[in-house]
Amino acid sequence: IGEYATATVDALCAVPPNSNSQEVVCTSPPQALLPGDGLDAAAPVSWGGFDDGHSPIVQYTVALGTSALGSQLGDPVVFDASVHSTPLSTLAFSDDATVEARLYDGLSLWVSVTATNNAGLSASVTVPLLAVDRQTPTAGMVSFVGSLSVPISDSGTTTDAAVGSYGRQHVVQNTTSDATVTWTPFVEFGAAETAPNASVVYVAQLLTAESLDEVAWHTVADDNVTVHSGAVSVSWDGLNLVPSRAYVAAVTAFDYGGNSITAYSQTRLVVDATPPVQLVSPPVAGVRDGLSAFQDLDCQARSGTDPASPSTVVTIDARSGSPAIVAELPELVQVTGDAETDVVSPPFAATVLQFTFDPFMDPESGVATTRVAVGSAPGRSDLMAWTTLPLTATSAQVLLPTLPEGVVAYVGVDAENAVSLHKSAWSDGVRLLCQPGTVGCDYDG
Repeated sequence: IGEYATATVDALCAVPPNSNSQEVVCTSPPQALLPGDGLDAAAPVSWGGFDDGHSPIVQYTVALGTSALGSQLGDPVVFDASVHSTPLSTLAFSDDATVEARLYDGLSLWVSVTATNNAGLSASVTVPLLAVDRQTPTAGMVSFVGSLSVPISDSGTTTDAAVGSYGRQHVVQNTTSDATVTWTPFVEFGAAETAPNASVVYVAQLLTAESLDEVAWHTVADDNVTVHSGAVSVSWDGLNLVPSRAYVAAVTAFDYGGNSITAYSQTRLVVDATPPVQLVSPPVAGVRDGLSAFQDLDCQARSGTDPASPSTVVTIDARSGSPAIVAELPELVQVTGDAETDVVSPPFAATVLQFTFDPFMDPESGVATTRVAVGSAPGRSDLMAWTTLPLTATSAQVLLPTLPEGVVAYVGVDAENAVSLHKSAWSDGVRLLCQPGTVGCDYDG
């Protein structure tokens, strides 16, 4: 009798040796979070380690407050000395609304345990047991995995993707059965940043853009995802996505404190299952020989035709075997196969093929690339390899080594959209003639 009892609560506190203090405030590790479902969902509070060598401990008085030894959240509860644990909710007022109104973000819940011996002497231990988290995580960046569409330009180029709005792209894919969404982790702050039991559970949803109807969903617990880690992703398969329809992704994060926040993908997903299309007005072919949009040449001179100025039509110089777009006409020198002389030839000594074509369109993903080739038959590129054209071009001319008389040359134009689907169109061919009166030439026009 005359000496104070000593105590620890869950081994979080240690009373200094030879301490006669009646109140021991402990320094605890980072506080765990109060569950979002409130005190009823919290783990029980337990205590032990009180000792009195002179007089037996007869009771414990336990209180729940917002400060050391405080009882702001409930009246102190007295327990028999044989009791060493109680649900946390038994320490709080029965009116849940009263308790909830006093729990603000960053608040610490203090539990104090006072042991009283048979002589009426007591010692108290108080610890900040739980922290209140009322702050939602900071949303991460949500996006679909796929290719980006060709952006719509202010000029309204026909090769642009029509689905969407000006200046914005969307994600495109050519499959209707699956989709993948990825996001950066939603970051916790405040008490949840260091709490040992902090966690985030994600619910990812695939929604239609026009009505936000749910197409698919998936829950991702962050057992293997930590704050500030790499991106998280969810993939769905077995879907039945509708081509040309736009979809959005929504990711909702639920933290341990019961807070939630939803982020949506800034770019939509559109399925493009078809190649580009070409607007053709029959009976005119999609690719026509000559620079007239309403005329299709059947034959032309194999040489001696002056090319148009590169400032007015796209010009590809393929005489060396390595096709390249040129900004000005090459020197008018004699070129036959690989032989070249320094003799200037008044008529242009090369085969000049000129052509026009109807533009390709792809409303879902846009036309990403347009190419041209020249072959001795449709589908072949033996006279000139595939060469990229400007997307805005609908006509061009090709400079080739002078081809033999009688050859029929076919011009092909190929369009590829943003999901790598192709569509090609070919001219019906133009036969190359020698100059009229050329001896021994059967194709002299």
